[in-house]
Amino acid sequence: IYNHELTCTSCGYNKNNELPSHLKNVIGDCLSQIVPGIDKDFLTDVKTGKKPSKLQWEQRLEVASHSKYFKHSFRHLSLPGEKTALVHCVDDVTTEKNAALLREDEIVQLRRSLKDSAEIVENATEMIFKVDKAGYFTFISEEFQRALGHDVDKMLGKHFSEIVHPDDLPEIAEVFAYIVEFGKTTLNRVFRVIHADGSYRWVSCSALFLFDENNITSHGIGFAQDVTDLQEAVNTLKATEQRYAAFIK
Repeated sequence: IYNHELTCTSCGYNKNNELPSHLKNVIGDCLSQIVPGIDKDFLTDVKTGKKPSKLQWEQRLEVASHSKYFKHSFRHLSLPGEKTALVHCVDDVTTEKNAALLREDEIVQLRRSLKDSAEIVENATEMIFKVDKAGYFTFISEEFQRALGHDVDKMLGKHFSEIVHPDDLPEIAEVFAYIVEFGKTTLNRVFRVIHADGSYRWVSCSALFLFDENNITSHGIGFAQDVTDLQEAVNTLKATEQRYAAFIK
């Protein structure tokens, strides 16, 4: 507690707290000595009887080779004879501060991780997409747009069945229903999907579904590659083999 001259007149503290020495034996010291760097405007306001705009400070100190954080808070105390005193409370907030610093560090690490993940997705040579458990697109990568020509705005919210060739849809729908239930990664399936220009492209696709903390199906992630040239070559070879076999017969 300080008098009107901001000199400490009484002091008490929890001896279990590891406080720096200058916060223990402070009777007779001025507030500016006890809290180095305190705002001069605060001192002026208190001495002139004004209500300070700022009544709390946080201070970092080295105690026993460790960084500790203290919160200084102040309030006026009315005394007999129209006198006032200033009550100064110091709280050790090291645990809370360290927890906050840890959270900040975790957020920085998460942002860095998200940035790295975004760069990987943006530069991947595979088409990457995400669907909800009903089969509607919620994300498509830049490679998906480049390979199939579909704009994000037009694809998001569209059902995957809308771009699968009608002849291939029954098998793909069956596979989709299976992985929604069991969440297992499928073997690569080769099927046709429609390009934005109306043509069909062959893709080799695998997908898996993830579950939330309640083991309920959450969403699916898929990876696909354009294998049109390869599939057309395989189809041509098969047709040639069939013609050759018919000729031999």
